[in-house]
Amino acid sequence: MPLSQTPAFVKSWSQVEELMLDSAITPDQLDWLLHLVSSTPKLRKLSLGFYKGDQMFMQLLSAFHTLYKLEELRLKSARVTVNALSSLLLRNSATLHSLSLQHIALGDYEGRWSTVFQNMKGHFPCLQNLVLFWLKQGTYTDGLFIFSMLLKYPVSPGSEVRGPNDCLKYESPQIDSMEDPIRLRYWPIGQSVLGIEYHGKEIDQVLGALVITAGAN
Repeated sequence: MPLSQTPAFVKSWSQVEELMLDSAITPDQLDWLLHLVSSTPKLRKLSLGFYKGDQMFMQLLSAFHTLYKLEELRLKSARVTVNALSSLLLRNSATLHSLSLQHIALGDYEGRWSTVFQNMKGHFPCLQNLVLFWLKQGTYTDGLFIFSMLLKYPVSPGSEVRGPNDCLKYESPQIDSMEDPIRLRYWPIGQSVLGIEYHGKEIDQVLGALVITAGAN
């Protein structure tokens, strides 16, 4: 009997509240990793990183009804469809307060980030920490999401994360008047804004602006 199926391991593993997996998933590991994640009914914090992205893993993971009370979710270097990502997020909408999506590609050819952000609007009462960086849509190599359209005026490239004291003018009046600013993350060369960070309570205003920005990408 594999160690992960022994009564002692199952009992101990069921108490896990935080889990981090950073791996290049091979076909023979798929069922084992899915079993590990699905056997954690008390899981509150989940961090998944893939070297090449594994759309099948994310597709199956999104269907797990045992993942329904995550407080923190971090995905990195993953490839996922709009439906799979939306399902995973919405299943945890009542408890999720921190979300990080970095180097994520939408695997469906016509999948758009505007759909993901629109699906999130009005459903995440606890979400106060949002990190988005290097998002792609359309294909895995093209369709890089540019956040510069959030801004009314171009800004000069500076540090990777601009501080809250920067006087930036946003395209949306709602964004411009928010108490907690959106912080921008730059590609080291050039002026392209490839990511944002937001820490505050006005997440729906941020998502609304992202829907408009995503529609223009």
